[in-house]
Amino acid sequence: MLKHLRLLCFLFTSLWIIGCNQTLSSPTPTPTKTPLSDVSPATAHARATPTPEHLLESTPTPSTVAAYELRLEKLEMRATWLDSDDTYLYWTSASRFDWESGEPLDGQIYRYPLIGGEITALVATRYPEGSVATLRPAIHGEWMVYADQESWYLYSPYILYAYNLRSGALIELFSDPRPQALPPAYALAGEWVAWTTLIESHKDGCSADSVLVLQNIASGERRELDRICIDDNYMWKAISGIGMTEQYIVVEQQIADSQGGGHFIHLFDRQSGQRRRLSEGYGRMPAINGDWVAWRDMRALDDADGVTIALNLKTGERKEIPYPTSPDEKYPYLRIDEPYIVGNRWLYWDVMGDIFLPVYDLTTDKMYMVRSTPLSPYHVGLGSAWHLSERLIAWSLDRYEHGFGRLVESTLHWRTGPDLLTLLESLTR
Repeated sequence: MLKHLRLLCFLFTSLWIIGCNQTLSSPTPTPTKTPLSDVSPATAHARATPTPEHLLESTPTPSTVAAYELRLEKLEMRATWLDSDDTYLYWTSASRFDWESGEPLDGQIYRYPLIGGEITALVATRYPEGSVATLRPAIHGEWMVYADQESWYLYSPYILYAYNLRSGALIELFSDPRPQALPPAYALAGEWVAWTTLIESHKDGCSADSVLVLQNIASGERRELDRICIDDNYMWKAISGIGMTEQYIVVEQQIADSQGGGHFIHLFDRQSGQRRRLSEGYGRMPAINGDWVAWRDMRALDDADGVTIALNLKTGERKEIPYPTSPDEKYPYLRIDEPYIVGNRWLYWDVMGDIFLPVYDLTTDKMYMVRSTPLSPYHVGLGSAWHLSERLIAWSLDRYEHGFGRLVESTLHWRTGPDLLTLLESLTR
């Protein structure tokens, strides 16, 4: 994410790994599913009810689309990240605030049944003033991988965990206890997790090694796909520099300034270990799904208007997608960050709290623009987190007093339907 990546640079210090594979907690109880007809609209924060509501009064919802809203009675549960599976909506939250500084002090990960029920807190930080909400968790199948950091400061000690969404088992994958630890980049596919970090080098005179690791959560099997001394070479990028499928790993490479600098996208074959460079120009923040890989073509972090490149690994088709523009003349500028691909077809971006979400169809080259609210962010200080799956669109909506005052309302919204095309058409008519 740009808000984190602006701070990143090469670190020339020694790091070490502490990793193990063991169950650390007992299973978390599964929340009770409650039929919507049996739930009262006046509910407590831990028993909120999704209720039908329309995005815009002029936008009817087709009968094949179900619309839900979840009002968070505890505002500190407001969502900073969203994800889903076939049963639950997941989110991280800034769960406490220091009202004098305005900074969040703690974070948790929650889930809620898509058809109604109870909010469940899955995991919380194990540090006295830590957070599990600074870096985006990864969810695939029955596993969730997340980083628990000692503080909200980006560079701080952390533990990388894998949490089983069915049994509640918690497995420590890797840890870095350094006071200024570089946060990892990680991706998940099935029970395999790929991650990058810096570790202590065995070479004399080398400040640190950059490693790319592939690890099986269940068995503990760990393979180093690449290890390189960062001095006068390169490093594998942290935070949002990696993506993975069952066949490939795509990762961002940062070249040392002494070697000319630059950022490039590389593809690793998980079976053979072979790799090749994909990006012709500068590439950042890769994403992969199905046959498609996408990345931002940005020479510098402040090159916010850079195009997005989409490459089909099967056919070789390459697309240059220009920076999306806002449909609202009163709110002309869109802020997009790292890309995501859904269903081997749909491309969208982290919009960093924007009320507009551009979604690009890689098969028809059509751009859809979803809007989370008809209200203007200039008037009420709205902020949104977004998530798309093949049959769901979800977003959060935070409203602040007088635009920049205290948080007064936080809601989660989601639409479910037969496919993403139907959902997009229902929200952009």
